[in-house]
Amino acid sequence: MNRDTAPASQVALKDENNRGRKILYLIVGTVALLFAGFVYAWSVLAAPIADEFPTWSGGALSLTFTICISSFCLGAFFAGLLSRYIPARFNILVSALLFFTGFLISSRVQTLPVLYIGYGMLCGMASGFTYNTVISTMPGLFSENSAFVSGILLMAFGTSSLIMGMLFTTFTPPTIGSWRRSFLFMSFLMTAVFILIFLLFPRVKNSVSVAAKLNVPHESIKSNDCTTLAMLKRPDFYVFFFWLMLISAAGLALISQARQIVLFVSPDTGSSVLSIIVGMISVCNGLGRIIFGRLFDKAGNKHTMLIINLLLLFAGLILLVAIQSGVFFILIAGFVLLGIDYGGSPLVCAAYTRSAYGNNHFASNFSIANMNLLGASFSAAISGMLFDVSHSYISTMLFLIMLGLVAMILLFMLNKRSYRGVQNSFN
Repeated sequence: MNRDTAPASQVALKDENNRGRKILYLIVGTVALLFAGFVYAWSVLAAPIADEFPTWSGGALSLTFTICISSFCLGAFFAGLLSRYIPARFNILVSALLFFTGFLISSRVQTLPVLYIGYGMLCGMASGFTYNTVISTMPGLFSENSAFVSGILLMAFGTSSLIMGMLFTTFTPPTIGSWRRSFLFMSFLMTAVFILIFLLFPRVKNSVSVAAKLNVPHESIKSNDCTTLAMLKRPDFYVFFFWLMLISAAGLALISQARQIVLFVSPDTGSSVLSIIVGMISVCNGLGRIIFGRLFDKAGNKHTMLIINLLLLFAGLILLVAIQSGVFFILIAGFVLLGIDYGGSPLVCAAYTRSAYGNNHFASNFSIANMNLLGASFSAAISGMLFDVSHSYISTMLFLIMLGLVAMILLFMLNKRSYRGVQNSFN
């Protein structure tokens, strides 16, 4: 008996069961990314480590996070490759093993290279494995709202550093070496959580088969079937990739300098207010992922990306005015806008890659698009160098505006007919 000939009551019951399973999978994916994003709370985790090892320079400790971001991209890349050969859920087991080993090694660190390997490489790769696997699988269940669902998942990942960082601070006593027990506890907690996620994860290979299993209408599943090699041969991908890198670079530049910018405008700002402001950027980042996810579903690629680009330019101008005038509330407004805007970057990375290059090879295609973070991460160092030279954050704001202007040129190129590609995906 097929769906067309089945009694209405049976069809309704099956639809209700599928709806319940999809909600369960969304919850599982959200929890997975909430824990996977814990590695981005490095600024919180680094403080007690710096207290125990005062001879380690700030730059040497910061390199841990740079390695973590690079390893995150590599982990996502390897997850995309493995998804061709093994069910996606087994990548979650890989994450569990990497998190356990990474935090365990980090809890016993005595030298910087060991910290680089434990936290930087292993935990970073674990986060990348989970990130790619969840984003490649879960949104395919929600054919009409896939970008919005991506926004919900990415919000969990974006706000993880704030939520998990606060929990780490709360349960880690302010004594030398106490962070080691917290890291050891995290190694077991992460393992337990990700094994549970593995057990609840969809037992299918990829998002297309997930959608088929849950009876998502076939015509609603875009299957451009653009292989990774074919994607890399298309000029529109490179225009999109560098546009995404510039938008990401602007957000990372702000995040890396937020605390110092606040003190530059208002030197008397207390540490508690500073923490709230930095946390506010993370919250706005998460909200931006949901806002632009909904917008992407309603307005499509072209309009969503244009709004993101214009918002970057507007936020950069507001921050420039705030630095020049020294008005605190204008600075906060700029932080809010740029935080929301930065949230659009990972959302568009996932949503555009899926809509432009299809579902069949999304995991590997997405892992390549996500590599934009490697280039974008250098913006943090550039913004710091600009301040060292000019002794003012005006140069940093001009840098952000320049990124927005170049991104606008790339967006104009992507909008030209010659860059629309075989699927006319930019619409």
